Amino acid sequence: MEPIITAIRENLTIVAVIAVLLVPAIYFMQQKAAAFVFHTIEYFVYVLLMHYMLYAMVQVAAWYKQSTAMTVVEEGAERAMPFNTPAGIISENFFNRALYNPTWLFYFEAIMCVALLYLVVVVRPTAYGGSNNFKGDKERGMKPQPGGARRAAGRGRYDRTRAQSGRSKRS
Repeated sequence: MEPIITAIRENLTIVAVIAVLLVPAIYFMQQKAAAFVFHTIEYFVYVLLMHYMLYAMVQVAAWYKQSTAMTVVEEGAERAMPFNTPAGIISENFFNRALYNPTWLFYFEAIMCVALLYLVVVVRPTAYGGSNNFKGDKERGMKPQPGGARRAAGRGRYDRTRAQSGRSKRS
């Protein structure tokens, strides 16, 4: 939490300008902005989980390579880690390629971030519409209820005659 507070203190004017612009926009367009805000938070959670899973896999691979190399066994000396990624996205510069060893891990992580963005935006898109287009009750033979109220217990609302007459239409 401390790196976040430090970053906010260092960039206080930028945070204030963003807050002045975004808070009224989010307030006046709550229905459409809420979906965008929640999907943005969801995307960052996915990226964070992906980064730490990659970090854990890279650390395990580095440990395995280091512990099974014959030069380490013979020399008995510790060497630098053969693979590495930044441990913390907030505390270290995520875009500094020098922190990645080998460098292709940086590009792999960038490709994974783009793939996650594709999944969040295209595969599971945000629904900005406020109305429900479901028309299932009429198409399944359900009787419309006056005022949308439920009927008393014991009285079904399913019209069996309409459903039975619709059987012959299906092939």
